[in-house]
Amino acid sequence: MKTKAFVIPFSLLTLLSCGGSGNNEAGTPADTTGVETVAGDLKLLPELIFDDLEIASTPNGSGFENTKKVVIKGDELKIWLGQKEISCKLDLSASREEAEPTGYYWYFTTVESASLPATEFAVSTEYEEACLARNMDPKERSIQLSISNLITFYPKKFNSWGNLKRKITQTYPSDEKYQQVLAYVNREEPSPEDIDEGATSSGLSVDDLKKIVKIIDEEYDADKFVFKGRGGSCLYVDRNGDRVETEFYCYPFSTGGWMVYAPNEYVSDKGHRFASLSFKGYKDGVEIPVDPALELVDDANGKECVDEVYAFSDKGVVIKKKSGGKIILSEYVWNGQMMTKE
Repeated sequence: MKTKAFVIPFSLLTLLSCGGSGNNEAGTPADTTGVETVAGDLKLLPELIFDDLEIASTPNGSGFENTKKVVIKGDELKIWLGQKEISCKLDLSASREEAEPTGYYWYFTTVESASLPATEFAVSTEYEEACLARNMDPKERSIQLSISNLITFYPKKFNSWGNLKRKITQTYPSDEKYQQVLAYVNREEPSPEDIDEGATSSGLSVDDLKKIVKIIDEEYDADKFVFKGRGGSCLYVDRNGDRVETEFYCYPFSTGGWMVYAPNEYVSDKGHRFASLSFKGYKDGVEIPVDPALELVDDANGKECVDEVYAFSDKGVVIKKKSGGKIILSEYVWNGQMMTKE
């Protein structure tokens, strides 16, 4: 879920420095459009206590670096900034959950007040079912707490696993969508001893795919990618706080080597939106030059979000755009030298 990072107003900066209290689912794994919303009365939230917070990442100076503890209960959120406590009301109608390959997410938004602007608190953790499938105690899985994409914490003390469940918010993935994503997460992958250093059935080894990741962008962590067949994907938060899905897919040149297409797509509650496209050449463990004219010519930018922008297969690629509420498809087929438009 992409959230907008806010600029902390002077009143909040004063509060943080001086102290105070205010009253205030798997064909496309990242597709989380199958949701259900509870009708009728708003659901009060169970007690969730995040204590002894350790900073995991802070892309910007957030003003929340001194946060020690966060408690969510009913329609209220309390945050301890050092020795100071701020109490905020929650907009329960905006609370929601999402199921993604990277984990399960809960989102809670505070009501804007004099002491704190409307702020989104996101909780993410690994799937309980995925832990059980590995004979791991779900209470030992990692958990993260993020504040408006400004800062992320690891709670060293979290004993509220019994309350952190599916369907505690107003909106959540449907059972069908949840099972689709869970099936993707729990899919069987070959064990390392079953993978030799040569080519897999796709013609590319895992070592090849990891090298390709670094060729696409040296800063990428190849170990965070999920590889499948001729490609891979990774969902992450970039330095601007935007959630981005990076994907790549490889097509064999008839003369040897591979053409690699690697789009980035912004991911938000409304769907996917094109960010950028890289295209690289790969052969025998190293990057090879490719003709710039082979880049896909379609402008994937659209005024509206779609479930995904690029859909890859061994045959080729489909580019989706949305215009005036209608989906426009551009289909390409790989002929061994280039993508030809159908």
